[in-house]
Amino acid sequence: MKTPTAPADPVRDYLAAVEREASALPADRRQELLADLAEHIDVTRAERPDVATGEILAGLGTPVRSRRRRCPRRAVVVPGQR
Repeated sequence: MKTPTAPADPVRDYLAAVEREASALPADRRQELLADLAEHIDVTRAERPDVATGEILAGLGTPVRSRRRRCPRRAVVVPGQR
């Protein structure tokens, strides 16, 4: 018997990918980044209900690009490296 799978949620998947990309950030900074992105997505959805979610996410760029724009590498401290 197959186990039912949850429906795809592109926003959840996008934010999870950004979180993985931002794993070197301190937890509070990472959560701030994710909250900012989630808020931006929610506001854009409310202001532009005719725009598909995929188009909104595409406008943010890839998770790597989105993280880099909001948290440049110089702001990322990797444990054990200075």
